[in-house]
Amino acid sequence: MKKDKTIDMDEEKLINEEAEESQEKAVSEEQDGVSSEINDLQTKLVRLQADFQNYKKRVEKEKDDLVSIGVVSIANEILPVIDNFERALEHEGDSASFKEGMELIYEGLKNALKAKGIIELKALGEDFNPDFHQAVSMGHNDEYKENQVIEVLLKGYEYNGKVIRHAMVIVNK
Repeated sequence: MKKDKTIDMDEEKLINEEAEESQEKAVSEEQDGVSSEINDLQTKLVRLQADFQNYKKRVEKEKDDLVSIGVVSIANEILPVIDNFERALEHEGDSASFKEGMELIYEGLKNALKAKGIIELKALGEDFNPDFHQAVSMGHNDEYKENQVIEVLLKGYEYNGKVIRHAMVIVNK
């Protein structure tokens, strides 16, 4: 009987040890599964954060592009007005005050455009550059080198380094 108790205790001990090992194995497998899931979620989080940053940058660029389109559109409407003012100022008028008023309006418009980033392209005396100039004709002037702009028929303008209207010019041959 004593032997039976010892066997029963040994069996019970063995069963308890196997149960503990089984339990530890189950807990270990569960922890591995949770760790794997945590890693997957962390990877997804990093990707989502990167996607969101890219989205923010794209939206900001699109906003800037829309603003640029708006500014260029306004400039294209105002530039012909400036051209007309320039033509009117070239003709000697009867009234000095009329001319002075026209000059003030002209300067005001130019300053308003400049404040928005729209600046006049330099052309007269510059080497012809098709990126900035549109050659309307060829001429000859001994004061200028070959391929230099000798006359500007219509001024060109740029916005933030981008040409919005090429200068119409006559080029020395």
